[in-house]
Amino acid sequence: MSKVVKHGDSHGIYRTEDGEIIYGESRFVFIKNLNYYLAELKIYADGMVDCWGLMDLDELKEKLDSGWITLSIPNGASVDIHMLSSLKVSEANNYISNQEFLKEIQDTISDLNDQPTSLELCRNAYEQYLDDKSTENKIKLRKAYYAMPEHMRHFVLGDMQAKDSPITSIIDTVDLDEVEPKFPFKKDKKFIELYKQVAQDKIPYYWAVIKIDGIKPFSDADVEIEDSFRKHFLEKYTEGKPISIHVYQDGDVFIMSDDYMSFTLYKGLGVKTIPCLVMGEPVGDHVIDKMKIRFQAPTVVVNQE
Repeated sequence: MSKVVKHGDSHGIYRTEDGEIIYGESRFVFIKNLNYYLAELKIYADGMVDCWGLMDLDELKEKLDSGWITLSIPNGASVDIHMLSSLKVSEANNYISNQEFLKEIQDTISDLNDQPTSLELCRNAYEQYLDDKSTENKIKLRKAYYAMPEHMRHFVLGDMQAKDSPITSIIDTVDLDEVEPKFPFKKDKKFIELYKQVAQDKIPYYWAVIKIDGIKPFSDADVEIEDSFRKHFLEKYTEGKPISIHVYQDGDVFIMSDDYMSFTLYKGLGVKTIPCLVMGEPVGDHVIDKMKIRFQAPTVVVNQE
């Protein structure tokens, strides 16, 4: 990103580089260096940040992942506020994840460069939907809403009483042409029908842990796994957030027809069970655990070809 001189209110935050003034904004985080320290993180228009040292966004992510920069503190931790106070936390309420914080940082950089933030893009998508209540515009609104930092969504319409309910009441409804899945191999008509019934709340929807021996692919064709998906899948798996696959029950087995890459990777890992999203209540010896959940329409069409 090229360096940008941002004119206007920057709250006195700037740095100079090669004789150029680069303006910024700031917010508070914690540094974990034995104890926890309340620290100012400065965000600059050129995409650099400064928190006990200048770094780019990749380095910031690494420090967040390592816990050296953190947004949360545990109960019982000691916190130092430089030249002001030292305190011990008896009850901590932590609200922001690393992923949502990085979205907030990117929004700040966009604002510093006079570019629309995710909140502004969502507001524009909402107004566009009100002008034309098409399925396409609703999908755009849903994507824009979930692209915002989660902790900022209540502020998108500037109404602290209604908050974001005018938007969520729209994107939580599902049109049948939004839930037409696409399949990499043979089209599974039963899957499509059950998926639509779940979307319309006609049949229950479950998250379940199912033995891999009880899951059968709808097609026996070989699947080519994209490198980007493999990386994403393994990152989620190592984080303890494994990707769930869609299945439906057919007798004693569960049919999988649209999550071939995930299923193939699970087989390669040698796992005994797989987390699944089940259309209809799962029963039988292959089911290890289950929990009824609420259907949420995807922000993109299932398994693009």
